[in-house]
Amino acid sequence: MIQQFIELGEGRADVYELVSLIETKKDAAEHLLRLETEKSGRRVVSYILVCAPAGGKFQPLYVCLEGIPHPEDQANERSRMIEAAAEKHHVPLASFAVKPSSEFYERDLFYQHLIGVLRMNLLIPRWQ
Repeated sequence: MIQQFIELGEGRADVYELVSLIETKKDAAEHLLRLETEKSGRRVVSYILVCAPAGGKFQPLYVCLEGIPHPEDQANERSRMIEAAAEKHHVPLASFAVKPSSEFYERDLFYQHLIGVLRMNLLIPRWQ
């Protein structure tokens, strides 16, 4: 099974796209993940929508990466919109603290690290 991150952006206008994906893929949505990290001295979050495998061999992971302030530090409508859409459509939310993507030489290495974390926590299937 191939798990592939599909970048929606850094969470400004892309929040609406993520909310739309939660609503249109509500039957395929398995989890919404909130990744908490510190980047450039401020706490930020990323959101990942984990969908069921498509065609049995490909699993899309839609991501808004490190562009939304942490909701505990700064109340923001973006986090509320995403989490409210997930709650409305009964998509479970899980939170993790992770290293920022800037600590990795390439973004692909960051995504490989995340795939390992998600597999270890049984949020996506193991390599087959």
